[in-house]
Amino acid sequence: MRLRAAITLLGLLLPCPLIAQQLFSDGAGWYREPGYRSTAAQRHLYWTPDWGAHWEDITPPIPDGYELGEWGQTFFLDRSRGWVFLVPICGFRSGVANRDLHAKLKLAFTADSGKSWTTTDVRLPDYPHPLSLGDGPCCVTFADAKHGWMRIGFADPQGSDDLLLLATEDGGRSWELLSDPPSQVGCVHFSNAKDGWVTDESSATLRVWRTRDGGQTWLEVSPRVPKRLGEVFGDYGIAIRSRKQVSVAAYVMSSSGDRVILFLTEDQGRTWKREITLPTLGWTHDALEVVGSSIIRGELSELSREAPKQTLTLTTFTAKGVSKRQQAEAPSLPPLPEGDLPACPTTLSGLNMIDENRGWAYVSCGITDLLFATADAGKSWSNVSPAAVPKMTDYRLGGGDTYACPK
Repeated sequence: MRLRAAITLLGLLLPCPLIAQQLFSDGAGWYREPGYRSTAAQRHLYWTPDWGAHWEDITPPIPDGYELGEWGQTFFLDRSRGWVFLVPICGFRSGVANRDLHAKLKLAFTADSGKSWTTTDVRLPDYPHPLSLGDGPCCVTFADAKHGWMRIGFADPQGSDDLLLLATEDGGRSWELLSDPPSQVGCVHFSNAKDGWVTDESSATLRVWRTRDGGQTWLEVSPRVPKRLGEVFGDYGIAIRSRKQVSVAAYVMSSSGDRVILFLTEDQGRTWKREITLPTLGWTHDALEVVGSSIIRGELSELSREAPKQTLTLTTFTAKGVSKRQQAEAPSLPPLPEGDLPACPTTLSGLNMIDENRGWAYVSCGITDLLFATADAGKSWSNVSPAAVPKMTDYRLGGGDTYACPK
């Protein structure tokens, strides 16, 4: 598994990643068009060998009645090996779970950067309630070619939104239920087939567990968040620096102002120290990334008819304070719509920084999603989106799903 101390902070209180892209330190990476239910057939998976300068469509063959999985259902272990779930389009409609998911979920695997794919039917474990595509699978991760983990929801008659934790030892063909996960929420992160971590902030405090046996048993190793700092509203997951060094960033709310606090352990969770305490812009506005011992924040200025140009700013924070702040005009954003339609609420959805200088920024506006790249810590940006920016006059989402599902 590629061990780097960088995690995309993807949004609080959500168990699955919202950004469908991944970048490696050698410039290789993938990007999946988000797509919407009304445009599911237009989804594509792209691969780049050079930071996004060139792209190749590597979408696996999709059987009739299937589509590429949602966010968090694609994972590449390195620049060669990757997994993509293929889900039945009619698997989850209007909150009703697919009652026959066990026989319908598929998984595509590549060992050559998407040039060829092998697709297999996925065998899921028996469970008293129907498994639900509405809640999963998600948070898919692999430590090597055989060992992987994922979350999946189930259709509880009481309407529960808990997530099960599953593991595979055969590359994703079959999955077993880990019967005693410490939490029903949160993605797991593994540095190898045995050593893993998971977080949970649902009880207004930050809780962290680690496992040494692939998720069969867990030990709580939570850092202490002083009550004077406030209540934990969410966390941004685990960043694995090495087998012993791990970071976790928590979002803390208090009457004196909300903060993001970065905790570090250098002894597998036996002790923790607070490295950075950072006033936050609000959890719906912050795009943050942990890189090494720093936090990088991205900010995109507001778009309006009075200010039709937007600026994208990167700020690097260390334990000693701000070390770098650079700003540049955001390139190739969708044009303002005509007539009385409001300006597109373009937002910076997340960052994927490999180091303090080089990485991607993920920008969205209605049904348009853009990928920007920087090689100089935000001093300049280029649009590296696989698809051209459309000449939009209306950013609003389209109609509902038009796929004809059998009754």
